[in-house]
Amino acid sequence: MLQNKLIGSFILFAILLLSSCGISKITPSNVQKVDVIYSSVGLNYGDSARFQLLASKKSGEKIDVTNHRQLEISGERVDFNKETGWFFIHPKPTEPNIDKLEFHLKITDKDDVYQQKGVIALSFEKGVYADARGKRGEGATAETNRLTRVLLRDGKTGRNGEDGLDGGDAENLTTHIWLDNGMYYIRMHRASTSETFWYQTTNGDAIVVDASGGDGGNGGDGGDGGRGRKGDKKKDLLPGRGGDGGNGGNGGDGGNGAELTVFLHPSAKAIVDNISLLSNGGRAGRGGAAGVGGESGKPDSGQERAESGEAGISGKNGVAGKPGKTKMTIQDFDFSQF
Repeated sequence: MLQNKLIGSFILFAILLLSSCGISKITPSNVQKVDVIYSSVGLNYGDSARFQLLASKKSGEKIDVTNHRQLEISGERVDFNKETGWFFIHPKPTEPNIDKLEFHLKITDKDDVYQQKGVIALSFEKGVYADARGKRGEGATAETNRLTRVLLRDGKTGRNGEDGLDGGDAENLTTHIWLDNGMYYIRMHRASTSETFWYQTTNGDAIVVDASGGDGGNGGDGGDGGRGRKGDKKKDLLPGRGGDGGNGGNGGDGGNGAELTVFLHPSAKAIVDNISLLSNGGRAGRGGAAGVGGESGKPDSGQERAESGEAGISGKNGVAGKPGKTKMTIQDFDFSQF
């Protein structure tokens, strides 16, 4: 009797667990709509926010499908992470006054498909972080540790960590800022690439234009050495030496800051003290940690212990990037030409 209760409790627990993990099957043809719930207060380009997806069945029942395996969601200017329940709005918009970002979602079960389009609405109510930084250098992943040798006596040497990549230099930037019908516009132009980015806000309390170099990536940690094989007097096998730890990878260098020139229109001169210009050098990447030497194999009775492996060498830190120059001038210009 007790065994049957335990089995029943386990089955109930498993059902609840699977349901909470989004494993329960959805019939797409029974879905009436999917509501995307998020806070649009202050959303601007480069921001992120939590979201929830609630599917309404034709019966009226609502279920959370945020991280459901049958659901796919994507957008051109916004990335959705179903596992964490966060979306990220791409920075560097190439057009002004785009306040609705389209996305597409679908729920599938073989040939049965439910599809829906929607928008993430931007409000432009908060301050602006106008991002024109150099590309961040990718960091290396830590190496896996080496296992004990099976056929050979000595432990394996740990793998060396990979080097982090260098951060990118920021491109020189000419920026125009003005006020038009209650909206502050920040237009950034890169002459070297002919790229133009637009930011905007109704809040002139905090505007940051950042043309700093990209940070260097961190070096990967070296893998630990493997343990030596244990000794066996009957088989005439001596204990093995521990493998040496791998070397840590070197950190990447930071990118250099750009030359940032800003022209502030007289219509926006009241907020001159609220504008911050950044052109810092990118931070240096950290060198990876050295791998630990592996332990020697356990000696059999009467045998001497072998040597443990030696630790690897830590990676070197990268070099920070050089700062650029910033200059802001209040100057009249015809912003209608943009």
